[in-house]
Amino acid sequence: MKKSDMDSALIRFDEAIAMDKTYYLPHSNKIGIYISKKEFDKALVESEMVVQLKPDLAEAWNFTGMLHDRLGDSLSAKKCYQKSIDLFDQRITDSQNKEKLFANRLQRAFCLILIGKEKEGKEEMKKLQSEKPNDLVTEQFLQMNKRDFINEIFKKE
Repeated sequence: MKKSDMDSALIRFDEAIAMDKTYYLPHSNKIGIYISKKEFDKALVESEMVVQLKPDLAEAWNFTGMLHDRLGDSLSAKKCYQKSIDLFDQRITDSQNKEKLFANRLQRAFCLILIGKEKEGKEEMKKLQSEKPNDLVTEQFLQMNKRDFINEIFKKE
């Protein structure tokens, strides 16, 4: 991937997967390649493999939801977003994750926007912004809506 030889990278990732079928990172890397090629259906297959292999990874559920949305399957997208929100809720209430509390709350707020609860998500982001007024990510998220974000991620023209 560093050499921008995506076809060779795909072959190497497939070799890594063949060596260890439980390792989710090669699937994650393949997602990026497929998105750059605008092969969203293949990216979705890999994203679904990530959530199968790492079902507690909220970010993977969120991304899978965005791929479903990009491909026009809003029902499946909402199920993925809800699973992501549930996982972020678990992280937020887990005392072991206090150092990542802000990031988890921010990601959960954006999932709320993606699932269609824009008002609730934006309100949470405003709270986060008041806690960390210089956080550029929060400010950027506050100015985006669901469609803008999905289009930006997938560079839809």
